[in-house]
Amino acid sequence: MEGDARERILEHLGVEGRGEAEIESSRPRILLAARDFPQELTSSVLWLNDAGLDIRCVRLLPYRVGHDLVLDVTQVIPLPEAQDYTVRIRGREAEQDRRTYQDLDWTREEIERLASLITSPFNLRLLDICAERPGEWVSLSDVREAGSAEEQARWPQARFGAGALGGLTQRVRREFGRGNWPMEYEYVTGGDSRRYRFSRDVALWWSAARQASRTAAGDS
Repeated sequence: MEGDARERILEHLGVEGRGEAEIESSRPRILLAARDFPQELTSSVLWLNDAGLDIRCVRLLPYRVGHDLVLDVTQVIPLPEAQDYTVRIRGREAEQDRRTYQDLDWTREEIERLASLITSPFNLRLLDICAERPGEWVSLSDVREAGSAEEQARWPQARFGAGALGGLTQRVRREFGRGNWPMEYEYVTGGDSRRYRFSRDVALWWSAARQASRTAAGDS
């Protein structure tokens, strides 16, 4: 197939010039296409799909029939006969989550406890920046740019930090029985798709809890 791959994709998406395509969904589908898939990869895909992602593996087998080149395309994960069942199960689980975990106002005591539980450097940095800028929107790029050179090397693209926030969701559900983070968030078009901010009260509580934690660590 002739032509620049990026240009052909942008043309297919209806994006003019060399602009960036806007991804509206927070849970995009991922399609992996290859001649074969090693067991390590398929195991990871199955695990990630169980965690809520939508990843499909499609096997591409080219062969010749006379003078013609034929491409055999077969979806191997998920198996076609199990696909509808998987979608129904996910829908029921999502509905159950909405019924089980409610959005509740955070208290100072809960913020102090949360600060003692979080260990992810990315999540801590995000919440620290939100506390430094109460009422202002903070993007994942802001988090990356505020990191050290070593941290930036581990976070090559700020959008990958969104994966770490999945751990925060599980933490607040498991430890606090709630469905909402301590910060607000919004989806925007262009650049970073998500931004976060603290209310002034939560920012004060978080800053105080983090300072107490640093003081305790210095005394130990």
